[in-house]
Amino acid sequence: MTGMKRRILLVALSGVAVAATLGGTLGVVAAKSRSFSLAQGVNYVGPIGGQDVQPQEFVACLPANSWNAMYYYDPFTESWTHWFNTANGYPAYLNQTGQITTIRSGYGVALFMQTAVAQGQVFFRDRVGESCTP
Repeated sequence: MTGMKRRILLVALSGVAVAATLGGTLGVVAAKSRSFSLAQGVNYVGPIGGQDVQPQEFVACLPANSWNAMYYYDPFTESWTHWFNTANGYPAYLNQTGQITTIRSGYGVALFMQTAVAQGQVFFRDRVGESCTP
């Protein structure tokens, strides 16, 4: 195999590995589809369509105890921010330092799930005041 063919194969295999790692939740928010599920553990969700939203608005339609935390890279401050689910016993003061204030449209989040959420029960609000029902 020539050097060029090896590089192409390496790039292709790397793409498959990234796709397998990120899973089926990547890109679902913009699609506004309910035909996906969230696995227990880390799910990468985005890019977020619609408008900028607060973190509690974004996850308001998920079952209350299904998620533990979300992380968001803020490109304007060039820092990682977080939001913890106080319904799962995390103290509220954790959301007062280094917290997500706004999830900007066009970006995604890493959502740490306590439990899996079945297909049809997953919906993220990407507009202020949006309904949880289809």
